[in-house]
Amino acid sequence: MKANYSPLPMLPLSILAACTFAMLAGVVATAPKAGAGPTEKSALSREPGAIYLEDILDKPVTLKVKADSSPPVFSRLDAKLQLGRMVAGTEVTIDAVSEKAYRVRGKATHGGVVGWMSPKYLETKDPEFFEKMKKAHERYLVVEELIAAKEVGLGMTPAEVERSLGKPTASRTAVDKDGSHISLEFTTYEKVPQTETRRDGYGRLYNTTIYVKVPVGKLVVQFTEGAVTRIEEEIGPPPEGGVKIVPAPIVVY
Repeated sequence: MKANYSPLPMLPLSILAACTFAMLAGVVATAPKAGAGPTEKSALSREPGAIYLEDILDKPVTLKVKADSSPPVFSRLDAKLQLGRMVAGTEVTIDAVSEKAYRVRGKATHGGVVGWMSPKYLETKDPEFFEKMKKAHERYLVVEELIAAKEVGLGMTPAEVERSLGKPTASRTAVDKDGSHISLEFTTYEKVPQTETRRDGYGRLYNTTIYVKVPVGKLVVQFTEGAVTRIEEEIGPPPEGGVKIVPAPIVVY
């Protein structure tokens, strides 16, 4: 089996793994998108330039409108049509983010509303919230590209790898001083034609073609603490080029 790798310069795996996990160190709390299956988009209308959190997070994010404000909320990101004003101190669910405004769902002075408002009126425990969402979206785009090409990259989760390669043919789990390690094996087969001599109902010999299922490739993907740290080709030609580095999954409070 010829493994699919992205054409990047090859680096030692220790360096690749270090780069992967060092890129986003120190990020904290809510669950990242696990990639358990093809992403199902909601009927939410989308605007260019905004990052939609349903793409990158499994759980909704809620923030609170500042107690000393009643900010305007608009129908679109361009802020041309005002829908009303949010109730001070109320909680809102964040659907999407951009540098200028967040798409929120919550309580306005006239009732429930869905629209865009400035993030400066929202309380947040994390001043880097938007930057983290940008990084999470960048990771999402890289992973989706790999999955579409049926490729694997260092830093992908087991669920993302399964979305890319399908169900593994075998798996192993080990625990040592460095943590838990899971290895998933993906074997590909080809049906190879072979000629077989048989006898018909009158005892006469004749040749027939049968197809035998033969393994032609095996890819072993190793995970440490939930992320790919090693990719090994056990059967078939060596990989061409290098291995794609995928940032570790982003988590938010």
